[in-house]
Amino acid sequence: MFFSFIFILVLTIEHLSAATTVWQGGISNDMLTSGNWSAGVPASADTAQFDATATSLTPQIDGLGASLGITAGAFSFPDSTSFNISILNFGVLNFDLAGINNSPGTQTISYTTSSEGNFNGSSSAGNANISLNDAF
Repeated sequence: MFFSFIFILVLTIEHLSAATTVWQGGISNDMLTSGNWSAGVPASADTAQFDATATSLTPQIDGLGASLGITAGAFSFPDSTSFNISILNFGVLNFDLAGINNSPGTQTISYTTSSEGNFNGSSSAGNANISLNDAF
């Protein structure tokens, strides 16, 4: 019984570990396609990293029910590559409490009025340059 409890506890702790997954965009622009990320779509505590290794600089969250939430992790832009992230057609991007780290490039997050963005993030770098644009 004790061994089972320890085993379950270890599995639970391992599952709760945050990871970094890097945007690649090799399949499409869809941020919810696992194959577009180095370690799958980021979970709420993960770091979603966007850097020069990406083949797509225009990732999107598109459609009703399409949602990505990074609420305890961070969005990371470690180099000067500029991205234009779009939230379209009732898509949702939530980075409430997540940080936006080291952004020497210009990052643009655009959303339509039919989409939702909860952008209560913070920046950990004085050089962060994040622009939030309403498409309408």
